[in-house]
Amino acid sequence: KRVNRQSGTILSLAKEGGKTMICSRGANDGLDSTWIEEDFFVNANHLHLSGYSFLSTAQRGATHRAIEIARSLDLTISIDPPPANLIQNFGISAFLAEISIADFIFPNLYEGMILSGKEGEESIVDALAELFPIGVLTLGKEGSLAWHGKERNRYVSHPIAAIDATGAGDAFAAGFVVPYLEDHDLARANQQGNKTALRILTERGPLAGSPGTPAG
Repeated sequence: KRVNRQSGTILSLAKEGGKTMICSRGANDGLDSTWIEEDFFVNANHLHLSGYSFLSTAQRGATHRAIEIARSLDLTISIDPPPANLIQNFGISAFLAEISIADFIFPNLYEGMILSGKEGEESIVDALAELFPIGVLTLGKEGSLAWHGKERNRYVSHPIAAIDATGAGDAFAAGFVVPYLEDHDLARANQQGNKTALRILTERGPLAGSPGTPAG
């Protein structure tokens, strides 16, 4: 299907401590619930959602429809939150209410701080584990801290050259969910999530003119 709208655009502004994203949704806001059909979910066992899909009034109906179908088919659901500034603009409590159905969540450190109201990796994870059964706090050059209930697993990343990290979070989620659904081994899933993200980052290559710095 097509809509008569311009392509969406995201402006990513790098700053110390993370990124700020400025979004123009464009054609993405042409998506509505009538586009989501149950046939899409045949042979699926998991639904992964972008946190951006909860922010738009136009898209939210489609997101809720996908969740409704997934739940009726007993699929697990994971969510990769949008950047922290967009969560703040939407409203933290409102966003938490929207994503309360998630079985898995994959915030980075700044998103985790906003969603939990805590500082410090362990405190953030402890707070989020009360809300979401399974998840990973991704920590860039420091690796990641995964949880399942009270179980914790930390993965320490290997240094690589400075890179454009856009898309690494979604790659991490895919790398984590697939092995986790196979055997529920938290350590293996955390390791695979990091390796999948690293593969995306190293294939893209270092930023031109950037000094070498570690990245997760």
